[in-house]
Amino acid sequence: MSTIKKSLNIIIFVLVFLAAAAIVNGADAGIDEYTIYTIKNANKYEHSIEEMKLLVNNMQNAVDSEKKAIADYKASK
Repeated sequence: MSTIKKSLNIIIFVLVFLAAAAIVNGADAGIDEYTIYTIKNANKYEHSIEEMKLLVNNMQNAVDSEKKAIADYKASK
């Protein structure tokens, strides 16, 4: 699963880079204000994804802990 996450991160990075490069190339004027905002928004999106991954991992750990506690309780009956 970790390999899939790493691959997804690489794909997202490449897509953001290509989008930024296409905007710069399409504008034919170098880096303009729109490009800067696009890169800034992409950076915010990346941080949001990282925070969401952390939240999901924490929730998964909590679920695993609860499953273990339930299994231990049932085993002790």
